Amino acid sequence: MSRLQKVGNFKRRSLPYQKFFDLVPFPLVILKPDSPKFTIINANAKYLEATRTKKEKIIGRSLFDLYRNNPSEPPGCKPEEIVEHFDELLATKAPELKRTFRWDIPIPGTGQKDIRYWDMAITPVFNGNGEIIQILSAPTDVTASVLLKKSERMAKKEAEFQKNYLHDIFLQAPIGIGVYSGPDFVAELVNPSLAEFLDRDYKSLLGKPFFEVVDEAADMGWEKILHQVLYTGQPFVGLEHPVNLFRKGKLEKLYLNFIVYPFREFDERVSGVIKIAVDVTEQVLLKQALQENEERLNIAVDSANLSVWELNLQTNIVLTKKGIDLPGFPKSGEKWTVEEYLQLLLPEDRQLGIDAITEAQHTGKFDVQLRVQLEDGAIHWVRGTGKVYNDDNGKPKHIIGTTQDITASVELDQRKNDLITTISHELKTPVTALKATTQVLERKFAPSNDTSTHGMLKKMNKQLTRLTTLIHDLLDVSRIEGGKIQLGKTDFLFYDLIEDIVSDIQRITPSHEIIIENEKLIHCHSDRERLGQVLTNLLTNAIKYSPGKSKVIISATSNTKEVVCSVRDFGIGIPKEKQPYIFDRFFRVIGEQNYAFQGIGLGLFISAEIIKRLDGRIWVTSKPNEGSTFYFSVPVING
Repeated sequence: MSRLQKVGNFKRRSLPYQKFFDLVPFPLVILKPDSPKFTIINANAKYLEATRTKKEKIIGRSLFDLYRNNPSEPPGCKPEEIVEHFDELLATKAPELKRTFRWDIPIPGTGQKDIRYWDMAITPVFNGNGEIIQILSAPTDVTASVLLKKSERMAKKEAEFQKNYLHDIFLQAPIGIGVYSGPDFVAELVNPSLAEFLDRDYKSLLGKPFFEVVDEAADMGWEKILHQVLYTGQPFVGLEHPVNLFRKGKLEKLYLNFIVYPFREFDERVSGVIKIAVDVTEQVLLKQALQENEERLNIAVDSANLSVWELNLQTNIVLTKKGIDLPGFPKSGEKWTVEEYLQLLLPEDRQLGIDAITEAQHTGKFDVQLRVQLEDGAIHWVRGTGKVYNDDNGKPKHIIGTTQDITASVELDQRKNDLITTISHELKTPVTALKATTQVLERKFAPSNDTSTHGMLKKMNKQLTRLTTLIHDLLDVSRIEGGKIQLGKTDFLFYDLIEDIVSDIQRITPSHEIIIENEKLIHCHSDRERLGQVLTNLLTNAIKYSPGKSKVIISATSNTKEVVCSVRDFGIGIPKEKQPYIFDRFFRVIGEQNYAFQGIGLGLFISAEIIKRLDGRIWVTSKPNEGSTFYFSVPVING
């Protein structure tokens, strides 16, 4: 019989089995043994249903053409590895009953696929000569089982990770944690933070009863607390609890915040305790120190008769935290509006109070002296000082400050200024006469051979000049503080003023060259004489405080609002910490280098007050041993 006749006979014999083949209740597919293609010959209805395919789409195609489009997950399930598996079957002619692999099934109309896992059993089909003529493959969908095992593995892995993670947290936690079991409270777990607090090695604590290792704890009531939690099952909380522990060889008093929890087994039985403790010794000691400081502050506030208040800049409500002992002023805890406060002031001082609040929101500091009229009609001076605090957006939110009755101090200063004024006036006439006499005598003895007498008269004249300057300064201070300084504003060229002052000073100053660097056409509307006084003071100071140097630089510039003048020297400089006080009355920078410089610290104070009253500003920049630059500005008029 020919080969063609055999195939035909086989086909005729095979046709009746198709109905039976489709009735098999599990997926089956018949493949040719044509490695490496393994062409699909037939597939039953369950196979087509399970793989969501149609027979005409897969018959005649390689099984692995379909399989290659699916991802392979574990090793051993790649397409080429499955082919090797089939080739092994062809070689051994032995069936392979199980091989798990992933083959995703398309979801019709979506372009997506379902993840599917299969157990594949393959069996060879022989002819009468024992040759493999077909391979029968029976895939079983085991997706649910595989995913369940995967989930179990992931859960186990996650549980192990969480266990290790929690153990790491336990060991690294910045708070003390200990787990103790049984009535003897044997340490099952103790982290390094708790061991460090106890001043013990945490490994030496493990497996030992707590009160055996830390015996001093039993005398502090801890044993009672732990037994109470163990037998009642109720947690115990201790806040700022004092404890005495031996640390570094000595007994120390410490403070703890701690919680003792019952440790429960799965059956809810309490078998031990968990202790969590935080060392709050530093915070408690700080709080105690703050309380002591607050008490001292309250004593000082009471002694100084200070009012403490807070002004809300959004609502303009002032809360008085502590009242001042003045009739008509708010008492502690009272809330007043700013307008109510202003009614206490003399009418001419009310705008000054409003301006001080406005200025504080720009400078961050509140400082003002005002006059108030009390209920009994008496007029008192009060000084308000405070600091501005901003909100999260950097905008001024409130001012916290104090108010003090400074009437006695103001009256004392007034009496002192009156005394200085009186003395200065009394000295002015005889000193002027004495200076004139000295100048006459000096000129008379100049042509003579009596050089000794002429030299003494010259020194005398110089000292009288210093005394005259001092008298004028004292008079100016009295006028300034009494509000009687007279200002006469005129229009002038600022450059002309600088030239006149520099010319006068340069004539008597051979040691330094005064260099002018400025614009020439700066029109200014101010008090020319008083600005000349300020320039003279700044230039003479620059020369005096730069011994051994050769030059001083004066410069002026202008913009649409002001003229800015600077005087720069290259002398001894001013330490940064002393610069904020340089314009204070009687302040002098005393140090190793300038102890011999003459003066009583009035020149810069007078200069600053003059500039302030001319609606200007004055400031300084300086570095020790590099020199200083003094600046001032006054309003300008553009020509």
